Amino acid sequence: MDVRLLTFVRLLAQALAGKRIWKTIRRKYHIKEDSYLFLYTGEDALLEQAMEYLPEFLEKKYASLAVVVVWKDTQIQTPKSDRRIRLAKMNKRELDALLRYYRLNSFFCHVIPLSLGEPYGSYGLLRKDGIRLEDLTRDYLMV
Repeated sequence: MDVRLLTFVRLLAQALAGKRIWKTIRRKYHIKEDSYLFLYTGEDALLEQAMEYLPEFLEKKYASLAVVVVWKDTQIQTPKSDRRIRLAKMNKRELDALLRYYRLNSFFCHVIPLSLGEPYGSYGLLRKDGIRLEDLTRDYLMV
């Protein structure tokens, strides 16, 4: 079998697994049209910055819920005063499958990847003079 075809089949299987994961998250957390799904992929400083701005973001967007998908071993606390923020923990393989599905199909209009590299990459923005991670996070969430 052709290597390209095998790669395609593997990526498609991963995307289908991501679709199943999305359906599970949607049911478990009761995600509605005014909810947001944040996908965290590994930059701890970025997650901490995002969690700081999340309550303000939810107020600005009139959102009822934010589900932040993180790796199982991620140590982060949600703001105690805001019950609208929920953590969904999963392993790296599951999160990668969810991102693969997102790349293939924008399955929900309120998905926000909390990453500089996934799904498309923004690392180059931090190399510009005067742009800090805090500025990038604040502007990304507050625009």
